[in-house]
Amino acid sequence: MADRERVTVAAAADLLGVRRETVYAYISRGLLDRSHTVDANGHRASLLDRAQVQALAERGRRTRAGSLELHLDTAITELDPQGRLLFRGLDATSLATERSLEDVAEILWQTGRSGAWSPPDGLDAVVTHVHAVCPRGASPAARARVALGLLAARPAQRSSDGDADDGNGAELGAAREAMVLSACALGPEGSGWQGDLATTVAHGLSVHDPSPSTVDLVRRALVLLADHELATSTIAVRAAAGTGAAMPLALLTGAAALGGPRHGTASRPALDLWARWLDNRGAVLPEIDRSTAGFGHKVYRGTDPRADHLLAELGRDDPGLDLQVEALRLAALQRTGMEPNVDLALAVLTQARGLHHDAGEGIFLVGRLAGFAAHTLEERRQPLRFRPRAVYTGRR
Repeated sequence: MADRERVTVAAAADLLGVRRETVYAYISRGLLDRSHTVDANGHRASLLDRAQVQALAERGRRTRAGSLELHLDTAITELDPQGRLLFRGLDATSLATERSLEDVAEILWQTGRSGAWSPPDGLDAVVTHVHAVCPRGASPAARARVALGLLAARPAQRSSDGDADDGNGAELGAAREAMVLSACALGPEGSGWQGDLATTVAHGLSVHDPSPSTVDLVRRALVLLADHELATSTIAVRAAAGTGAAMPLALLTGAAALGGPRHGTASRPALDLWARWLDNRGAVLPEIDRSTAGFGHKVYRGTDPRADHLLAELGRDDPGLDLQVEALRLAALQRTGMEPNVDLALAVLTQARGLHHDAGEGIFLVGRLAGFAAHTLEERRQPLRFRPRAVYTGRR
């Protein structure tokens, strides 16, 4: 390749409008090919294909039919397509083994805090109001969204929770309040705060009193779902945050974007599939194809580490369940080439531990609020930048 056809990492970063670290991330993901040369000082240097860099820059500028790709710098979450998930450089599955959602939220927010959170004043009255205004049969996640809407309707308040004076105190106080209130709103009226997020969510979503191991599994799921880089709902959050919308409004925006079967509610059709699999006693289901909920992922090329972790923990407590999951996994792999994702893990957790049939969405929503808040704070440092252009295809 002639030198004029190659560019340095620094030049590529300028062309793409990103940092050098982001260019190296693109290389690791296979988006850019790299060759090497030796500079005048005898140091090994990376060179990139100029045409590839320009094509990637064009992808960031243009909307192509059927797909929209954004490339944004973030220091919050690293999602490795090979099957690894890191929060602020810490392995998410390791955090799920030993830390609470509260701890992980503070890690994502970089507050340096840990420990229990306190419920806000008037919590029970707000939850009672949520149940009063929601129609009978509303899902747990629907009640959580109404709770977030009530928070968003209140005038902004100053923080009194002791956060460092970094300009984020009030917003972080609102984020903690939103997570506690949403967790309480998931359950039936009167379920109340149980001392921490995982226990509150587990009690609110369980048909019967949950066992300690069920609470632990819910805790792990909440941690693993705390963030996932630039998912659709997170882009919605960042767009709202970029306009200057208050923290509760940004969180509500993300919670609304979670509400579709291609995202936060995918565990429900995965639960239906899992139930049919169990009813058929392992007979291959003809409906398993590449669109089946619970399998495959747009980023992971192989296994979803969140699903691996949760399914392994479920199987540890119930070897028979482990065999059933493995049989379904192999059947789907043979038909589609896809591995289970976190939606199947939530479905298996829901069925095996006697949770509400819409529990998966509720767990997803409360856990992801932690990441939504982190992305809101990060986006605050940017100018208003979410203004893509459309390619008009209507009548002239």
